[in-house]
Amino acid sequence: MKEFFDAIKVGQAEIVDQILDAHPSLASAVNEGGTTAVQLAQYFGHHALGKAIAARVKDLDIFSASVIGDVDRVVAVLESAPHQIDALSRDGGRPLAFAAYFGHEALAVQLLKRGASTTASSAGFGGVQAIHAAVAGRVAGIVSAILKQGCDVNAAQAGGFTALHGAAQNGDLAIVQMLLAAGADPTLATEDGQTALDLARESGHEAVVELLSSVN
Repeated sequence: MKEFFDAIKVGQAEIVDQILDAHPSLASAVNEGGTTAVQLAQYFGHHALGKAIAARVKDLDIFSASVIGDVDRVVAVLESAPHQIDALSRDGGRPLAFAAYFGHEALAVQLLKRGASTTASSAGFGGVQAIHAAVAGRVAGIVSAILKQGCDVNAAQAGGFTALHGAAQNGDLAIVQMLLAAGADPTLATEDGQTALDLARESGHEAVVELLSSVN
């Protein structure tokens, strides 16, 4: 099994295919950290490989379906098991956070319509809430949808990072503007004392620096 997961990490699709041809059940395998093969491929940026592995799984779980943005499969799971909408994966993530982080806007919107929590934290990923995941995913439409649904815009993940810190560090001006309009506090500092302005300046994002300087 180690060879299989190692091949996934480095994106060796041919080797993964060969292993799965010989051992089909490994498509549903979970590593020692509780991560499925599909999730692992996504985490390492091998999106086509993740979908290829998913295609070999008969009953894809909601977490694997969420990381690849499979709306139909997620909806099918929720129709039979609605309680899974805010379920925590074995490696500590939630469906909405996965959809938001990987930029699957249609899925994120569907989950929000079905009542997914915007404040449930993902313990295995630094305590991120949906808004943090959306900011990290850098899809403005998802950020907007979560803000409209209602969330704790000033919630902090590990290290004291708020969504505004993340957006400022990334230089995503439109997202910074959205967060400020929703009540994000630009004076909040991370555990090491950095404000969103500090992070934007450190990363060289002049437009964000100018905006945050005007509201501080």
